[in-house]
Amino acid sequence: MIKSFKKGFSLFEVIISVTVFSLFFSFIYAGVTSLISMEMKKKNEIFSTVDIVNQITTGYYCDNEKIK
Repeated sequence: MIKSFKKGFSLFEVIISVTVFSLFFSFIYAGVTSLISMEMKKKNEIFSTVDIVNQITTGYYCDNEKIK
């Protein structure tokens, strides 16, 4: 039977815990950042496509020169 519990953590346990948590949160941060950048690229691609379609359908394309 355990007679007493130790009080506090050793320096080694603290270093390992901080390292594991920092690695965990850095992977989460990298994942969220890459997800946001992918969504921004998709959004910009869609806006670019919509802009080109609008220019073609209105008759203006290539620096607002009228398409004949």
